[in-house]
Amino acid sequence: MPTNTEHEHTLNVWLAELLRRRGLNARQERKQANRRRIDVEIHVGNVKIALEAEQGQSSTKQREAIADADGRLQHGNADCAIAVCYPDGLTARHQLEDSRLALWQPMLCAYLIEEG
Repeated sequence: MPTNTEHEHTLNVWLAELLRRRGLNARQERKQANRRRIDVEIHVGNVKIALEAEQGQSSTKQREAIADADGRLQHGNADCAIAVCYPDGLTARHQLEDSRLALWQPMLCAYLIEEG
């Protein structure tokens, strides 16, 4: 049985594939120069977006995902970051496609988009 970390990695792979099928330039878990990983990296033009994901939608998981997303911005790993929380119980790729993901966008990201 996979660990939570292994399962979260699988969910990130599925999400990146789903985003690619919808026309986005998305890749899962790429290690950055400062040894930090972005769960799902999306490029839109010259803008690099980091999706930072946690499995579960509790307030603790929400805080962890937001902290990771904020960290990617603070360390210069991305131009924009979005926190994602996967629903519990996803065991198949098609379930992700039918799921409602909880999303949060740090304020700096909104500022960059408005100013850009």
